[in-house]
Amino acid sequence: MKLDTRSLNVLYRIVELYLDGIPAVGSRTLSALMAGSFSPATLRNTMASLERKGLLFSAHASSGRAPTALGIKLYVQHLLRNCSYDSRLPNMNASIARGSDISGIAEVLAQSCNCMSIVISQHSERIIKRIELIRADSEKCLAVIVSQDGHVDKKPVSISSHVSKSDIDEAINCINAYSNGRTLREALSDFNRDIAERRKQVSDILFNMVNKGLEDSSPIHKKSFAISGQNNLLDFVQSIGDLEKFKELSTLIEKQEEFLSILDQVVSRETDGDGATESAGMKVLIGGESECEKFSIGGYSLIISPHKDASLGDGVVIGIVGPLCMNYKKAIYMINSIVNASEEICEHA
Repeated sequence: MKLDTRSLNVLYRIVELYLDGIPAVGSRTLSALMAGSFSPATLRNTMASLERKGLLFSAHASSGRAPTALGIKLYVQHLLRNCSYDSRLPNMNASIARGSDISGIAEVLAQSCNCMSIVISQHSERIIKRIELIRADSEKCLAVIVSQDGHVDKKPVSISSHVSKSDIDEAINCINAYSNGRTLREALSDFNRDIAERRKQVSDILFNMVNKGLEDSSPIHKKSFAISGQNNLLDFVQSIGDLEKFKELSTLIEKQEEFLSILDQVVSRETDGDGATESAGMKVLIGGESECEKFSIGGYSLIISPHKDASLGDGVVIGIVGPLCMNYKKAIYMINSIVNASEEICEHA
């Protein structure tokens, strides 16, 4: 939707007033607030035009006008294109350093924005660089698995008391011959396929040690999930209708797998030019808009941003759920700030 400069300025000012707690504004008040840049008559015509476009509404003919969800959406698109650092907002580096797991980040974000925060960490299979077997006692080794991205995992491997140092050395060489440049699952599959053809040539000790050394005990795709500040949303409950919407959201969150699936849908969705409210991966749903029917809880907005963070997982999604009147500028800045802070800490770790 294309608007002229005056219409955009008027719309943005009305939205900002609405987000500051002024539910509706008339043309005379708006003219005074805009320092007389436009006369009340000019503003009445502009506001009427914005109302016809579905960007403003008035509860009564004589009342002031307030932004619709679509009007707020255009404002948020403007923020995503022009969001800049505000020195009055906190620097997140110290906060992230104190709590750089996903629960700590979720708590920091919820407290900063007085909304509900969501942090999801996705761990996928890692590509192996090398594996070492270190004997711990007569019946146990420690497998040290170094991934190509520098990540290190450790896991115990049970062995027979008859295993010698030369057996362990032979197992290490065999394991690394199969694991370098592969995932553990791929390495184990290749080993068992090759060994099936010459099983009699391989000792039981070597066969069992390599299988256990390559065995991956973790799920192929592991998701960690943290929510904080859900009760912050109660601060915005002003009616029975608001309370019902809060209960609806709470019920959705309790169905964890369904909720995660919905967030995946939002992150991966394709949107056209007019429907897209996004920038550099960040996506925003305003007031339960229809682009994601499963997250269609009117009165709540969702801001969500996927990014890479090696300290937290292969893929991390950071998001905020808040009321329609939430402080979008602060929420967008805080999400970007957390992403940047976690990346800086990773670089200097």
